[in-house]
Amino acid sequence: TAAKLTAEAVLYWAMFRAAAGPAPASRALALKVLAWGLAAYGALLVVEAASGALIYRSLRQAIGDPIRPDLAIKNVAQGAFVLAVLAPAGALAGWRTGGGAWPGLLIGAGVIAATLGLAADAPTLALVAGLLAGAAAYAWPKAAPRVLAAGAAAYFLAMPWALAAGWKSGLLQQVEARVELSWSMRLGYWRHAVDWIGDHPFRGWGLDASRMFGPGITLHPHNGALQVWLELGLIGAMAAAVFFAVVLARQARAARDPAAAAAVAAASAYLVMGAVSFGVWQEWWLAAGALAAAACLALQSPSVAERP
Repeated sequence: TAAKLTAEAVLYWAMFRAAAGPAPASRALALKVLAWGLAAYGALLVVEAASGALIYRSLRQAIGDPIRPDLAIKNVAQGAFVLAVLAPAGALAGWRTGGGAWPGLLIGAGVIAATLGLAADAPTLALVAGLLAGAAAYAWPKAAPRVLAAGAAAYFLAMPWALAAGWKSGLLQQVEARVELSWSMRLGYWRHAVDWIGDHPFRGWGLDASRMFGPGITLHPHNGALQVWLELGLIGAMAAAVFFAVVLARQARAARDPAAAAAVAAASAYLVMGAVSFGVWQEWWLAAGALAAAACLALQSPSVAERP
């Protein structure tokens, strides 16, 4: 995992530099491809949600690898998570490259369809949270990103202790008894993670060590802050808090800036999704965040003209 993270850091830094570099024609084309590619994928998710993942199941049947309908729906729904993270940049890219509101509408329709027809709640939750954060950053361009930066830092630093207080008060036991199975399982993972964090709170158990804590935790705690605490301790939690606080605080502007608001929305959606799903180090999840960041950097370039 450490070797892969090192390689990803080099690759993604090169992508960030290219996205912000002086190539306006190439950048405009890339943003147009991004916007309409995401729009087409949103439309595809609408079709799959309405048909019970018929296209995906047909493709699996055609290659001689049939799949159960429930598993097909689960697999197709995964795409909505990526779509939700890329939605703010994709919608603004479509607007700025001449597509109007259509790319954004199709992207949003795909995320919502996945929730309604493919039983994927987290993408819509993350998209709504991201849009609210982006709207706040647009309305209050200087204050809102800084407030959100403080909130992100507090999330990474205080999550284990906030959950411990919730269980001590008995509140989370009541919640766990009332929610559906997937959420009660998450709360169970979180409870075990908090217990094991207390054993090594400063240095953690080691990078990617959460995979070794079954059956109490399956693969990872399904919460980014808890996974960082469990594996890297206070040192890792501080690093994560500083990283996301800087990412969000640097979007503060003296005047309203749609590109900065889109960056805040994307980062917020990524954090919300990571708080209920996925391992911190999963390659495709890191790649989705890096692609969203690169798209936001491209949108913030002075050569990308603002539409009236």
